[in-house]
Amino acid sequence: RARAAALVIACSIIQPGLSSALPPNYSMASLVACSGKPSPSHSKLGMSMPAPDKPAADIEGISCCLIYEGNVGSLCEDLAQLVASKQHLSKWIQIDMQPTTTAIDAADRGYLKAFRRLVRICPHNVLCVIRAHAVSALDLVVALSCDGVEIKSDGLQVHGEGEDLDMARRHYQVFSGAEAPSESGAVWPMAALRMGQGFFGPWAAAFPGMLPYIWMGIRHAGLAMLTRPEGDDSKPTCEQQRAMEDCYASCKCSALFASFDAVAERSSVLASVQDSEVDAAVAEAIAVELSGPDFASVTITSDFILASVPHIQQKLASVLGDSSVTRVHVRLLDGEVCSSRSIFPRGVAKHSDIFKWHRKWEQVMTALSNRELVCTVEGIDLCPPQMELFFAGKVRQWKSPIKKVCWCQPPFWYSPGPEAMKGSLNRLPVAALRRLLLVGLSLTELQDWGVLEDHSDSLSSDSSQSGMANAVAAPSPSLTPAPTAASFDFAPGARSRGLDGLSRAKSIVAEYLDDLTACGRSVSVKSHEKLMTRKQSLVNMAAGSRECGWEYGGGLLDLPEHENRPQAKRGSCSLVGYGLATPGEEHCWTQAKVADMLKIPEDHPHRSLFKATHIQKRYLADLERDLKDPSTVTLTRLREKHL
Repeated sequence: RARAAALVIACSIIQPGLSSALPPNYSMASLVACSGKPSPSHSKLGMSMPAPDKPAADIEGISCCLIYEGNVGSLCEDLAQLVASKQHLSKWIQIDMQPTTTAIDAADRGYLKAFRRLVRICPHNVLCVIRAHAVSALDLVVALSCDGVEIKSDGLQVHGEGEDLDMARRHYQVFSGAEAPSESGAVWPMAALRMGQGFFGPWAAAFPGMLPYIWMGIRHAGLAMLTRPEGDDSKPTCEQQRAMEDCYASCKCSALFASFDAVAERSSVLASVQDSEVDAAVAEAIAVELSGPDFASVTITSDFILASVPHIQQKLASVLGDSSVTRVHVRLLDGEVCSSRSIFPRGVAKHSDIFKWHRKWEQVMTALSNRELVCTVEGIDLCPPQMELFFAGKVRQWKSPIKKVCWCQPPFWYSPGPEAMKGSLNRLPVAALRRLLLVGLSLTELQDWGVLEDHSDSLSSDSSQSGMANAVAAPSPSLTPAPTAASFDFAPGARSRGLDGLSRAKSIVAEYLDDLTACGRSVSVKSHEKLMTRKQSLVNMAAGSRECGWEYGGGLLDLPEHENRPQAKRGSCSLVGYGLATPGEEHCWTQAKVADMLKIPEDHPHRSLFKATHIQKRYLADLERDLKDPSTVTLTRLREKHL
């Protein structure tokens, strides 16, 4: 959570404002005319202008264009300047990849990690457009480190040898899900890497502050991968599983908060709906039918998002509170009020309200997914929490007539939470997952990856019991396995209305996810041999206990060690706090003593927080001294304590 929060803070500090969006028909292909003087470092920086036939009003949708000719260090410098400049950059930064040679400069390896980090903190979408027909292996790694890739041809020659080619192949397989050729100069298929178009639209002009949170979610989605030393039977510890879940939960909550802030000052879209209509919709949103000693049928409409947590728990009590119910069939239907743009519960007034509701919903999904859960989509405009439950199910049947699955509708961005990612979304390679979240995927592609079963041409079952029986009895299709570290050893590739539900009321290395191993240590990899040795050591370490861990990209997206680290201009970032080391035993206090020093009465509800058995004591430096006059605890005081 701290790392994700730091990223959010960095985005808001570096680039507090974004400009309006381009019109829907404004294609990426029109952003190719760049101005600026060529630099000897093979990178050009300029502003791309709309095509001459565009009206003058469209000129406010300017996108910044960088031309990459093969020098990664120069590209890092130009991108760092854009990130730190706080200038009006509109919706995206486009990198035109036009390498002058396929030869690899060894010095470029030391800039790969710096480039990826710059992309990760950039508040704008970073899109790479490959215009060449042949690139080096390092060029391809640069392209895949961006948020999206557009290729002007169906195939691309990739040149490289040894560790450079292996690094590119690992990146390619994580992002495309396919095996790359092992020969230098071979043509690699590129269709699976395309980002797709159609995400940006007029909504971005009204909600520009949402964009940094969208890209934060996109950059994390699918990349907190489990490393399984003995295949899928390996089990993560509670701590390892929680760490991976926190990665996705923090992105989800941050995006929800940003969406709430973006619309909080606007009049409620529920203003035109009578309270009695909302009450009636909520009352009918969840229905449960017990059809046998161990089977339950549940119907959930998109209006359930307006229900309170106690209401949801009360409606599902007969299922969640009965351990004998081991089989659950959930039908997901359209609602009368809510749609794919509905992500907020009814009456929320602050961030904590949103957090509590969605945290409880994650717990409900966890309880349901621990059973034999069959989810069937029959609606055409489901809210994102319904989609989360669908992807969390063990069997996922798509009976909606809609042939393209879309995650949610902007501007209300909704990052997929832990249960959806642990369910079936982790079967998708990263590029396909990003397309699903941004513009949607076809049923055919999702079925090919084993994410769902396509029943869109069949009618809904008359009986939930029979639907469940058919799902359980039918032979399992040959599914593409969920991507894990073990699967990447280069073996053969195995409604338009939209209501938001709001009721208006006024260590340097350690901070980067891509530097962390499953055990939280920093890593420095100079060669492919060291990478393979480190990967094998992780496998051997976990083999004894059959435990697995998690890493950014499952440990397969490691990059060479930094040779040069770009520095931000002084003043471009602000200090927001300090991390303190554990002080000595003289600063150790029991929970009861801390409560006494804070002067919390015995009968106050907050006192119970200090009686929890899982925490016995705390190390709090100079607590007594600082409590005498809390107003003196400033950043200067924190610095004194830190040093």
